[in-house]
Amino acid sequence: MDIRLPEGTDVTRTNEIAKKVESWIQGDKRVKNETVFVGRTLPLFYYNLNQSPNSPHIAQILIN
Repeated sequence: MDIRLPEGTDVTRTNEIAKKVESWIQGDKRVKNETVFVGRTLPLFYYNLNQSPNSPHIAQILIN
């Protein structure tokens, strides 16, 4: 899941939003676990995924 706030957003605000989304995701019984990356994208584990440069206004959540 991608979270993209307006450019210039502070990483603290991005983290606040990502934590709220994470909390919402945790309420879904189908979700086994999730990992949140704030200020950067997921580590490249599949060559076909696009990777964005590190930036304080982005976050990604890997959901299993």
